Amino acid sequence: MTIESPFVRTLLASALFSAGLTALSAPLAAQSPNPVEIGIPGNPSAPPTVVPTALMVNPGEEIEFKRNGSGNVFVIFTNPGKTPFVDNDGEPVYSFPVVQMGKRFTIRTDTNPCSETAPGQSDCKYMIVDLRNSERPPLDPYIIIR
Repeated sequence: MTIESPFVRTLLASALFSAGLTALSAPLAAQSPNPVEIGIPGNPSAPPTVVPTALMVNPGEEIEFKRNGSGNVFVIFTNPGKTPFVDNDGEPVYSFPVVQMGKRFTIRTDTNPCSETAPGQSDCKYMIVDLRNSERPPLDPYIIIR
């Protein structure tokens, strides 16, 4: 896998050294979040899978990312300034690891950088990258805020 974009390379490097990202996830709530299931196929040359490929959400809703299969999987938002998540200080979150037990986030309410730009598409495109297997092609789905 070759990552051409300097922005994405910088995000990926910072993601590798970020151990404290668990503080960025929203606390567990009583209601069920919008699930995003990321699958890592046994075939190392097959890309990850994701359900849904385009997730439509409202500001303030929760999303839970879960991983099925083994791998060192990261979600990386590839467009500068375009992410549906902010941390506790209001700073944009551009990358985070995805674990089997799940990781929850609350959709930002301060701005809407992820509105629909075309049917089923937004500027909040993200890559699913398996860092354990550099031969696995990335996948690039969307999150759309209504």
